[in-house]
Amino acid sequence: EVDCSSGTYIRALARDLGTALGVGGHLVALQRTRIGKYELNQAQPIELPEKEKFKILDISVAAAQQFSVRVLSNQEVIDLHHGKRLKAAVGDSAVFAGVDSTGKLVAMLTATKNEVKSLVVFAEGKNND
Repeated sequence: EVDCSSGTYIRALARDLGTALGVGGHLVALQRTRIGKYELNQAQPIELPEKEKFKILDISVAAAQQFSVRVLSNQEVIDLHHGKRLKAAVGDSAVFAGVDSTGKLVAMLTATKNEVKSLVVFAEGKNND
């Protein structure tokens, strides 16, 4: 069992360990059990035949699980939809989710020292379809 970051080549690790031990090495099976904060128990088989039975994680929930969140004022939401930048706030991280007062994802944002710019702004009413 290996706990590693994305980009780690587990097959190469097995090969290199085998070489170091002088016995050769390869994998018989490989299963990802977690990526970021998503765990295997949240996964669903892709073969599900009926779309209605397929549970889709709401994008607002997914963003809140993976990124820090800043609740935006109504004016900030309007400003983002008009392409404006926001003032940076204490606690803004390099990349974070901007949500409205209801928790709905409005934009993915990035902060510099003094301002926040959008990486993507979701059209009103379109980010959960």
